[in-house]
Amino acid sequence: MSQLLLRLERQLELATQPEDRSELLARKACALCRLGRKAEALELIRELREQHGDWSSGLTHVWIMLAEGLTNWYSNLNPQALDRLTRAQVLSIAMRYDTVAAISSAWKAHIEFEVSDFDAMFRSLRLTAKHAKAGNNDASARFAIVLCNVFWLCGNWAGAAKWFAEGRKAALAEGDLASIEALQYNRAALAITWVRAQKFAYPTEQDAETVAAARREINSSRNFQAIANIETLTNYLRLCDARLQVVEGKYAAALAEIRKASEGAPFGAFHFNELLGSLEIAYCLYKQGEIEEARDALGRADFATLIDLDIDDRFVAVSMLSEMGEVAPGVKSAESLERQRNELRDAYFHSREKLASDLAAFCDDASNLILTP
Repeated sequence: MSQLLLRLERQLELATQPEDRSELLARKACALCRLGRKAEALELIRELREQHGDWSSGLTHVWIMLAEGLTNWYSNLNPQALDRLTRAQVLSIAMRYDTVAAISSAWKAHIEFEVSDFDAMFRSLRLTAKHAKAGNNDASARFAIVLCNVFWLCGNWAGAAKWFAEGRKAALAEGDLASIEALQYNRAALAITWVRAQKFAYPTEQDAETVAAARREINSSRNFQAIANIETLTNYLRLCDARLQVVEGKYAAALAEIRKASEGAPFGAFHFNELLGSLEIAYCLYKQGEIEEARDALGRADFATLIDLDIDDRFVAVSMLSEMGEVAPGVKSAESLERQRNELRDAYFHSREKLASDLAAFCDDASNLILTP
């Protein structure tokens, strides 16, 4: 059992006030769902709803909504979790309940980062900073993790390192293994996002040391996950590993991992869907000279869903398709595909330049930043 869960259990044994017990149970549900123990989290939320269905305690209900939002997110990475978190945020701000206002805002920022709504993400981070008080390690850790992710996404490893340390410090103070695992995983996943985009943008300029560093991050994340016995991101790590193997030119191994990942836990549709899975499988087959098998994999793809993906995945998808033009000649002309690839490449790097500029502006305003003690 994690240190966080052990501490919550000890506090529950001592708690006598109904509102205190409800908060602790909701915190426990949040911790359980983030450790992959969805059924236990849902059972706690059900019990809380049954006990507090009369809405007599607003404080209890914002905790329940926070737990519901996180359980929804960690069950299937559904952005509808934003609805519950927004309700928790709005009500807690109205009640001047800074604890949940800060935590719900930080988690909103996390999901907004995941769906690439960066303007909303920065607004949520500002609200986190406004409402977080000393000792609110939940909010401080998540705030740092989101900022760390943005730095990584922009390829700014030095900036990311600072917030990695801040997030780790807050998570350790909380006994929160899930947040430490998230930091490890995100460092690996976003490093791979960067090197993967670079591979398809500039295939002749691949930096071997950057690829090797991404491989070290994947191995480190897997080792930590095994030690901590956390299973929420296992399938994501498998997909990340497969994508890095494509960059490394290990197409047979990548193919096996992509197929396993496609059969596993659900992914957010903005990161991975059937089209992208089919394209990645087809690309690995194509690179191994298995042209007919690659053509068959592409034949099952619904290209209309390309628009659902984040811009980096759209760029990679079109780049793979452009390279495989002979496999699916009826999809688009080679000239049209290459033009679309160049447009998406420019749009991708422009979006990262804008994000880096917005991040710099955000960080220039020191009053927006939470630093753990």
